[in-house]
Amino acid sequence: MGTSRSVSPTPPPATCPAWCAGDHDGEARHLAELLDVTVTADGTAAHTPRLYLDLRQGPDDARPLIHMEVDEQPVARLLPGEAVELARALLELARLAGEL
Repeated sequence: MGTSRSVSPTPPPATCPAWCAGDHDGEARHLAELLDVTVTADGTAAHTPRLYLDLRQGPDDARPLIHMEVDEQPVARLLPGEAVELARALLELARLAGEL
């Protein structure tokens, strides 16, 4: 005879890194506070897109990854070093455009 067991959500990790917001949504992963940027250049009168950025680390991830989404559609996942390279490139382009 088999026994039935109820399935409970995965418990949050026992310890969180300093950057974790502590909101695990019933999952065993760490999440940082969500950051967002309005993307007005691609906007229309009806809709202005938003770029969402966050830091996540799941139980099987060796390190946290930066997740990028536009209007909640995944765009890219970056290693922290790649995010630094992207930030430098964006700053250089903003400088060339006269914004810095």
